[in-house]
This record gives sequence, structure tokens and C-alpha cells, in this order.
Amino acid sequence: MALEIAKDGGLARPKILDRIIRFRKFILIIAYLGAYFSSQYLFDPVNMEVTRISEHSLMPGLVTPKFDKSGVAIQLYRRLTDLPKTKKQQKFILDVFSEFGLQCFTQKWKSTIAGYPKRGENVYGFIRGHRNDGAEAQLIVVQLGRSESARRMISRMLAFIDYAKEQVYWARDFVIVFVDGGDKKESIDQAAFALDAFLFKYQKIEALTSKQSNGTVIADEIQSQTGALIAGVVYDLSGMSIKGQHIINIQTNGLNGQQVNLDVFNGIVKIADSKHHSKVAIYGLMHRHASPYKDYSPYDVPLKALFTQAFVSIEGIHSVMGKYGVQGLTVGLSHDYSERQAGQFIEEVSRMLNNVLERLHQSYFMYVLSDDMHFISIALFVIPIGILISPLVFLVYFEWKKCQVFHFPLTYPFIHFIGYMLYLFTTWTYKHVGTRYVFQWTQYPFIGKEGCDGAFSPLFDLMHSFLLFSVVPFGLYAFYKVPVPCVPTMRIFCLVETTLAIVALALTNVGLGIFTSAVVVPVVFLMTYESYQRERSIFRSGMLAILSPMVVLTVVAYSLPAFITVIIPDKAYQTVIGVPVFMLQTMIQTDAANGSWHLFLMTCVAWPVWNMIFASSLRYDLDIDRANMTPPPTPAPFLASTAAGTPEDPPARGFGKRTKK
Repeated sequence: MALEIAKDGGLARPKILDRIIRFRKFILIIAYLGAYFSSQYLFDPVNMEVTRISEHSLMPGLVTPKFDKSGVAIQLYRRLTDLPKTKKQQKFILDVFSEFGLQCFTQKWKSTIAGYPKRGENVYGFIRGHRNDGAEAQLIVVQLGRSESARRMISRMLAFIDYAKEQVYWARDFVIVFVDGGDKKESIDQAAFALDAFLFKYQKIEALTSKQSNGTVIADEIQSQTGALIAGVVYDLSGMSIKGQHIINIQTNGLNGQQVNLDVFNGIVKIADSKHHSKVAIYGLMHRHASPYKDYSPYDVPLKALFTQAFVSIEGIHSVMGKYGVQGLTVGLSHDYSERQAGQFIEEVSRMLNNVLERLHQSYFMYVLSDDMHFISIALFVIPIGILISPLVFLVYFEWKKCQVFHFPLTYPFIHFIGYMLYLFTTWTYKHVGTRYVFQWTQYPFIGKEGCDGAFSPLFDLMHSFLLFSVVPFGLYAFYKVPVPCVPTMRIFCLVETTLAIVALALTNVGLGIFTSAVVVPVVFLMTYESYQRERSIFRSGMLAILSPMVVLTVVAYSLPAFITVIIPDKAYQTVIGVPVFMLQTMIQTDAANGSWHLFLMTCVAWPVWNMIFASSLRYDLDIDRANMTPPPTPAPFLASTAAGTPEDPPARGFGKRTKK
């Protein structure tokens, strides 16, 4: 069943692969060195591509802004500041739109997720373009809030609306949405959920990655509508000013590794640089050419970009736009921008998107930014990932070459079925019961919280239950009691699934693909390598029992504090299980509320593979490993050693069962 090629009228195996396999003990080290040096070369800004605008019709920075409503913005800010607590900001915005003579409506929404009980009220309005046929529109989003920065952003956006309604050159309508995110620290997640509820009703279609069809939100229907949304921009005042130098903060990552079309990013950078002489911060970091006050490594921004894309599902409010085909990003204007500067910036971005001839498609959708002028595309950043997974590919060929009889292990689908049941149980409990549940024997399957009628068992925490179940090595016990009949077949399944999972991640979420391959490849490689020594088998099986997926994530969280503290609060580090509980809670919440893939990958891919690897890490005779090998009738000279065992393997001791001392 091994790979063969036609040669001189016969069949022969490629010699190069067999020669490489002879050195398979060292291929992992070679692959790591190759991936490291290739990444160091590819992610250096000197070797990256220079950003460019593929859609020339955008013409960013060439428009002369004429916004002149600074006085209106100041008056609206004073009115909003003096707003009595009994009057909501939503009612204030409705009154302002009514004064402008524009359509404006409210949309109440409520989360039906028991573990995420949120509710709010969005406000949305429209500006009809005089030259528009109603086919397309652009989206502008601002978050409601009582803070000073939120009030200033709301007032400036309302002033821009007053200006925009008077212009006659708009070729697309405007959809302006004020999302209700609350005033707490988790307001970004709530605001993203609120925008998700609006887009779900506005688009009137279900996105492929949306979980809203499961009844996670109840929202009012949209009372008025315009064309399809081609792009969306979220505005806030998260930028800063250092010694008079304005800095704009731009966020581009969407849900599950999605990214905004690079033309939108390049256009906004061009506007900031040419018209407002402002620097750009990416992922909250300044690159080495932007700040004269501090030295930055050229790899800081790429590393932060990969990390954010891999582990941060909701980077900003814009992150949910990709689910509905809307190219969106968040622009954090400088906090020291005047009303006139902020209005002109919004005008220039809006006019840039107004010039798009068709849907944004000519530029890149998968890239890694080094700074505002350099990037690396998918054609290059998959090279280190391919080098990292190459040891697994060679091991697959080696096992496939040995295996003459293919046995399908029934434990393979069974373990995956258990992982999928764990995923269903976790998500169902979080959606319908909450973060705590009680087993009750008179009603199936659950009742609410402790204290309800018929509660015969104590209150269980969903996070602690998941952690306890996920770190127990069930595969260690199962495969020790009942070894698999064909170890090479189980190795093939583990190696192939791991390789395909990493490749799929690299093609959709490059950050998660790179971090996964860097951590998972050595574990899978070493744990599936042939084991005939008792001490070695005991040691690596014990290490594998410790290295469960959640334990590995926790170790990474403690090893990268510079990046992890961005998404994990400091108080989570005060307890032993605080970090894994917080990460698990975030995964479950984003899965149920936004449709993130992290929990699904954890339970349906990582956990089953971890348990199946025990079939190869436990001790067994090499005879069992080769029990299904039958030497070919006429082996080629260079394959003679393969039939009897490679030079580095010990001599076979006869077919037999597991031996115990």
C-alpha cells in the first residue's frame, strides 16, 4: 500500500522519501530550525511587500474635505452632557434625527442565552444618497455610552450626519447604527453582540457561521432598509496624542481569523498620513518607524497580529461584520482631534468608500501586517507552517509503507463522538441553563439553579466540570486495558487528522495555525514515535497525560504575559485555576453568542486526538507494530532494510502480545 511510481515498465518506490525517513529522528529539529529562520526572513519588514491600493477608484487622500459643522458638534455635546438621567441617549438621538428630517428607528434586542443575559436598544438611521439607486450602502457604527469619549464621538457623528445630508454627490446610502454596549469593561463584547443582532435582521439572511438560528437573540425587525452593505467602519476615540503627534488606532481582525479587505486599511492609512499627518498604531502597538520616542522590534507587530488573530475572537465591534459579508474595521480617532478634524476624517473615509465601483475584491483578505506600509500575503506565510508539519507528513508515509493490512479502529469515531457530545452538553447547558446547573432525577435533564423543587444534588459549575472532564486521560486507561490491534493504523489516523487540522487552520486563521503547529507538532511527533522501552513509554505516557489541551493553553498563557494580559485580566492570575476558567468561559461565550470556533476545535479535534495518541505512546512489542507487515515478494535492494527494520530499530523478537515485567 506504500507510495509507488512507474519506472522502466515496473513499479518502484521513490528513493528520496526512503532516504529521508532513515533520518526521521532528526527531522523535527531540522523542521523547527527551518521554520524559525524562514519566519525570521519572511516577517522582517525589509523583505515584506509594500502596501498598495488595488482599487484605484477609491482615491483616498485626494478629496478635499469641506466639513464645517464644528459648532453643531459642540452644541450637541453640551446637550448630551446635560441630558437628564431619566432620558435615554436613544431618545436624544431620535429627536436629533427628527430635527434633521431623517429617518431614525430603535431596535430592542435581548439575548436568550442563559449564561449571557444581556439586553439593549440600538438606534439606527439612514441618509439617502441623491445619486443612489438603493442597491448598495455603507455602514457607520458608533457605540452608545455615558463616558466623555463616548459622548464626544456621538456628538461628532451626529454633526457629520447633519453635514452629509446636505451633500448631493453620495452614490451610496448611509446606514448609521448606534449600538448599546453598556458602560462596563465587557461593553465591547456586548456592543458586538448588539451589532450582530442588527445585521442579522438587516441582511434577512443567515450567515454560514451564525448561531442565531438556534435562538440566541430576540430582536425587533428592521422598519426601513436600503441596499447591501459593502463596507462598515466603527468609530471611537481610542487613539492618542504624544507630544503633539496624533496616533490613530486601527483594528482589522474579525471573527475566526477573518480580516478586512486590505484596500480599506490602506485607504484609511493614506488619509491619516496625507491629510491629518497622523501616525497609525496597529493592534495597539507602534511600529519601529512611527515612534521616535521608543525603540520597537520589527517583529512586535507581526507577533501581536498573529496572536490576536489566533486567540481574540472579538477584537472590536467590527469583528462580527465578516459573518454577513461586510468588510469592516474599527478606527480609533485621536482623542485630541478637534470637532473639525474628526468630522473631516469621517467625511474622507466615507467619500473613499463612496467611490468604490463594485464590491471590494481586488486586494488581499488574508495577510499579516508588519506596519502600516508592509505586509506578507498568504502565499508566503504558509511556508513556515508547511515546514513545521513536514515531520508529520513523513511519518504518515513511513507508517503507510509499513502497513500492509489496513484496520479501521472503532475507537477513532467513538472518541470523536464523546468529544462532540461534550461540545453539545457544554453549549446546551450554557444556552439554556447557565454557568451553573443541578442534576435532578425527577425531571429530565436539568433544572435551573440550586433551590428549585426537586434538587437532590449540589450545584455544579459548568467551567469546573468541563476542566475536570477535559484533563482526565481516558485514552490512557482505555488503550492500556484494550490495546489496538494495529498500532500503525492508529498512528496514521492521528497524524493525518493533526496535519489536516493544521492545514485547514492555516488557510482560514493563520495565527491559530502557526501557534498550533508550533506546539502540537512536537507533541504528536514524539508521542507517536515507535516505543519498545518500558521506561521511555512510561515517561512519555505520563507527560502526555499531563499535557491535555487545556493544560497546554494555560502554560502558554503563563509563558506569554506580554500578549495574554491583553485578553486575560490580572485578577485571573491570582488563583490556580483562574486563567483556564477565564479562557474556557470566553470560549463558551463567544461560541454561543458569536459563533467562534475555539470551543468546537478544542472538544472535537484537540481532545479526541490527545486521547488517541495514548494508543501509540504506551509500551508494546515492535512485533505487534509489525504484525500486519508482510514482506513484498521481490523487494528492491534499497528497501530490504525496511522489511526487516530500519538500521536504527532493534531486531524483531517474534510476533506476540504486550509484554509486562
